[in-house]
Amino acid sequence: MAKRVLVLLPVTDKQKKDLMDLDPQGEFRFSSREEVSLEEVRWAQAIIGNPSSEAVKGSENLEFLQLSSAGCENYVKDGVLSERIILANATGTYGPSIGEYMVAVTLMHFRKLHFYRDQQKAHLWNNLGRSQSAESATILVVGAGDIGGNYARRMKALGSHTIGIRRTSGPNDKPDCFDELYSMEHLDAQIPRANVVALSLPNTPATTGIMDGRRLALMAPDSLLINVGRGSAVVTDDLMAALKNGPMGGAALDVTDPEPLPPDHPLWDFENLTITPHNTGGSTAESKARLFDICAENFRRYLAGEPIQGVDRSTGYRASH
Repeated sequence: MAKRVLVLLPVTDKQKKDLMDLDPQGEFRFSSREEVSLEEVRWAQAIIGNPSSEAVKGSENLEFLQLSSAGCENYVKDGVLSERIILANATGTYGPSIGEYMVAVTLMHFRKLHFYRDQQKAHLWNNLGRSQSAESATILVVGAGDIGGNYARRMKALGSHTIGIRRTSGPNDKPDCFDELYSMEHLDAQIPRANVVALSLPNTPATTGIMDGRRLALMAPDSLLINVGRGSAVVTDDLMAALKNGPMGGAALDVTDPEPLPPDHPLWDFENLTITPHNTGGSTAESKARLFDICAENFRRYLAGEPIQGVDRSTGYRASH
């Protein structure tokens, strides 16, 4: 073993010791993405965390890169990482936390809580009428992986009918959290059925602009669009038109295009839109603990020469075994 290891995650003293105990003869440096030097990145044989893709490009020493994100689009581009380098992402870390956020904005939309909050600020006592129940709702999840599955599981527990969309779908691979499962070619047929269309997709050529004006026009009246994957999945100008003119009722975005959203961008001003600054996944202590456990286990496997569930660089998804 005795590897040169660069850790860019915020870690406790105990977590530092846990990592160093995995390679007692190794040389460890602890830094952050913001402060790490190019020399340190090029020095490392193993990196835990997300250095800039430019810094790792062409690295001759790097053998193992464990990302702290589920998304890895900047690292799978041609010419960034040699095929010999093991690339692992953090799939499995953020699903519960982001799933809870998705439930929260779903119920907020169903019960019109964002509008009541606006009325409270204006000191208005107005009944906004009938609400949607989760018990009778149909939830369409586009991207039926860890995050989408966590959301579907929670909504199904509330009585919703859940439909999943994934790249490919076989007859025997439907997770229990979904009542129905389809491949991407069936997306258009499923959108009009849904009270909620939830996107949890990576940034790939196949997903860029997947929700454009044509598909937004397929959404059911008063339905909700949620996007927690990458902002590039939604055509922003088309979304603004749909928020203004319908038929959709609103949207909740934890990711935007552009991102960060400039202060003067017109997207901020829609009252039927909720925006959070791409922070719903790592904002809980539980997420941070899961992230460290995944990184430490993959680091252990790398040192031991054991198989690691890495990233399929042709798709940007975690590889299947």
